[in-house]
Amino acid sequence: MLKKIKDPYLIDQDILNAVFQNDVKVLDDTSWNYQNTLSFIDQDYKFYMFMDDCKNINIYHFISQYKPWLYPYIPNADIWWKYAKKTPFYEEILFNNISKMSSNETYGAVEKVKAHLSYKLGKELLSIKENKLKVLILPFALIFIYIKHKISNLIFKLILISNPNLKSLPLNHYSDYQEALKIQNYLSYKLGNLLIKHPLTFVFRVAGLYKEWKRGR
Repeated sequence: MLKKIKDPYLIDQDILNAVFQNDVKVLDDTSWNYQNTLSFIDQDYKFYMFMDDCKNINIYHFISQYKPWLYPYIPNADIWWKYAKKTPFYEEILFNNISKMSSNETYGAVEKVKAHLSYKLGKELLSIKENKLKVLILPFALIFIYIKHKISNLIFKLILISNPNLKSLPLNHYSDYQEALKIQNYLSYKLGNLLIKHPLTFVFRVAGLYKEWKRGR
């Protein structure tokens, strides 16, 4: 299955999507998949809905680098630890957590880079290789990604005002910094970055960027 999935964004979730495909039931109530970051937000999800979901969480999804076993001070981490204590893996979790803290290993650079607008736009641009018909709606898809990204950042900044502990570290402070640098050299990331910097002349610069990227591989 992994061989069929090219450039997986989230390996475990991509495999689940590939296996189940359309055999799913979509729940409109996001409290059943409440997430601790806002990269998932779409145009129909309003800020007041987010605040309502905060009060009535059914399933808490700790996405991004902010895991309760690494950041025990984040909101609702106490719920996770409450159930972790009841598992046979509790001592192992504690040991691994203490080991990582003592070695000062903090991961999250890769996820941060994949949340960059450059990566998101570039990934969408390259998706037309899999489905040529997507080129017809590509401009609208790119605009939607851009707007969604800006709204997510705006809301996250508002949340930081009340919870500054969620502020992330600079990329070079993470243990997976070198892996993040590799992603920034992906063709998808470079294409997205080119589109951001030169939206009007993008199509005329793609060939040159591709040649430069191939020489650097």
